[in-house]
Amino acid sequence: GVFRDLLDRGTMRFLVVTEKLDFTRLPETVKTARERQANRQDGGPFQRSLFDRVGESAFNTLENKVATYLDRQERLFFWYRNRARKDYFVQGWRSGRIFADFIVTLRADEPDPDDAYHRVFVLETKGLHLRAAADTAYKRSVFDLCSEHARKADWAAFVPAMRKRVIRYEIVDEAEWQQRLTSLLAH
Repeated sequence: GVFRDLLDRGTMRFLVVTEKLDFTRLPETVKTARERQANRQDGGPFQRSLFDRVGESAFNTLENKVATYLDRQERLFFWYRNRARKDYFVQGWRSGRIFADFIVTLRADEPDPDDAYHRVFVLETKGLHLRAAADTAYKRSVFDLCSEHARKADWAAFVPAMRKRVIRYEIVDEAEWQQRLTSLLAH
């Protein structure tokens, strides 16, 4: 379509523009004072969340399973439950913004004291009932395009702080979420 042609010709660029991993939209604080704290599925507190407290209303059942899994990964620098209509979003060719469910950062296999993370994942989870939905297909195509353009070397010239970083955008289906995350985080 027109959107892809504009990207391919370089008329439009698909970039994550940031000086640090704040994505320019991640908050410095999150209020959860009147809400019960969310915990991992085993009842323990989340340890690798960007914030100490995450409110229970931030998760549906699938998202809590994913957050629990992420929280147990040793190589994780942090995970963040992205808030809809408030935080980081991707803009595709439709008018609505895509607010992914999680932003995840992964440490390198060989830790670098000057570089806390080297991989960034933008994750959207989808329950079984939404797997074949038209909106899910649209989000999948936008995320595939984001990942494709994030792999291109030339965009890092615009954002020097992101030069050594790998960014992937992924839709994670409920039927295969654990296998998919295991595969993503292993590389």
